[in-house]
Parts: sequence; structure tokens; C-alpha cells
Amino acid sequence: MSASRILYVDDNRDAYELAAAIFKYCGVNCNVISAESAREALALIEEESFDIYIFDYSMPEMSGIELCRYIRQFDADTPIVFFSGMARPSDRTAALAAGANDYLIKPNDLERLPETIKRFLADARQLPPGAAGLPLLH
Repeated sequence: MSASRILYVDDNRDAYELAAAIFKYCGVNCNVISAESAREALALIEEESFDIYIFDYSMPEMSGIELCRYIRQFDADTPIVFFSGMARPSDRTAALAAGANDYLIKPNDLERLPETIKRFLADARQLPPGAAGLPLLH
């Protein structure tokens, strides 16, 4: 199976490098591409496709929340996970309301990050193309 493509958007390069190392150590078969701003992320998204997005909440120019809302206008399916130091319940609520699939807190949830990513990638593989994120009708 080919490696999943993850876009990690965070203005802190160390956070990206740590996450990439943890994914490798924990056996997440992925290529992690970094962007240090929302503008850089959007340029990458125009050129390439990704299996999952990881966003920080607080970034210059455009917050992770704004980026999430923008992406959800044209991509309702690709999972978005926030991994941020913003730890108030209202921060999590805002991210989920913007269209995020999950919200993890730095550094407390660091050990949950690889398993969360594996879960979303596995869920996406089980759905037919174009069906990610759509509720099942009974």
C-alpha cells in the first residue's frame, strides 16, 4: 500500500519535525509535507492531493479555524485534525464547528496523535471514493 500524504500546517517548524518523527516511529506509513502558513498550505493544496490535514490553531495571516472553514468550502471529505496548544474548550468547539474531525492539544495529546491519524486514514480507506464524511442513511 502506498504511503498516505499528510499536510501538516504549523508556523512552528519544530512541531512538524516532531510529528513526522513520531509518525515514523509509530509505524504510520505516510509522507508528511509541511507548510508554515495557511497561504503556503493553500498553494500546496492547489497543486497536490492529501489524505489528511493537520492544522495548528494560531498562525499568522490566517488562523487554522479560517483555513479549515475555507477548505471545507471545496473539500468536505478530507479529514482535518487540529493539533494545537490552544486548550480552552471553546477552541475545540470552534474547530469542530469549522469542520474539523478532531482536536488534539499540544503537548498533552502527543501520544494520541499517531493513533488518531491511523484511525482517520483507515476509515477513509473503507469508504467508497467521494463518500468520506457523509452520513449513512438507514
